[in-house]
Amino acid sequence: PITYLGKDAPFFFIMHCTEDPVVPVQQSRLFEEAIAARAGREKVMAVYREKAADHAKPDYGTQEIVDMALSFLERVLSME
Repeated sequence: PITYLGKDAPFFFIMHCTEDPVVPVQQSRLFEEAIAARAGREKVMAVYREKAADHAKPDYGTQEIVDMALSFLERVLSME
């Protein structure tokens, strides 16, 4: 996806655990910076959790994370 980023890119909410054994966190960091550089910093919100990832488990459904995602959506929708 990084190849196709341009000024008209959609908004992105990125969440990545720093100790993810499947996908290196650096991939999300590079993607975040590419979005910011090509589309603008307001187009991306990245949250990096300091723990191991548990893919397909309910860890991402916590109230804290839901609140972050909703806050991001509220910000994005108020810009339109």
